[in-house]
Amino acid sequence: MEQASWVGMIGTVLAFLLFLPQARHTWTNRARPERLRGISLASQGCIIANALVWGLYAAFTDAFWTGAPGIINAPLAACTILLLLRGRRNTRPRTTCDACAAGIDHRVFITNPAGWGSIMSCTPASRPHGVIIFSRDDARALRRQRPG
Repeated sequence: MEQASWVGMIGTVLAFLLFLPQARHTWTNRARPERLRGISLASQGCIIANALVWGLYAAFTDAFWTGAPGIINAPLAACTILLLLRGRRNTRPRTTCDACAAGIDHRVFITNPAGWGSIMSCTPASRPHGVIIFSRDDARALRRQRPG
C-alpha cells in the first residue's frame, strides 16, 4: 500500500471518530428526546450532503479514501435525523397535566440545589423542571431532603 493510501485511510478513521461521540449520544438517549434538543437537524443534513459530495469526488478521481467516511457517517446522520424527528414529534408539551385537568389545586416545586426550591404555578414551562405538589407539607418534605 502506498503512502498516500495510508494517509487517506487514517483521515477516514479520524473523520469517523469525530462523528462517533454524537452518534453514540443520540443512540443512548433515543428514548429521552429532551436530551437530544441540542443536536441540529441542519447539521445532520450537512453531514449527508458532505458525504455525497466527497463520494462523488472519490468516484470521479478514483480516490476511495476521500469518500470513505461518508459510507459510515451518512447513514449515522440519517438515523440521527430519524431519531430527532421521532423524538420531537413525541415531546410536544401538554397544555395541562392530570391534576390540572381534574381541577385539583396543586403547584410545581422546583429545586436547585437539592433541598432548596421555589413553588411555582403549574404551567407547560415549569412542569418539566419540578415535582408536582399538592400542599405546603409536600414542599416541606422535599426541603427536608436537603443534603448534609
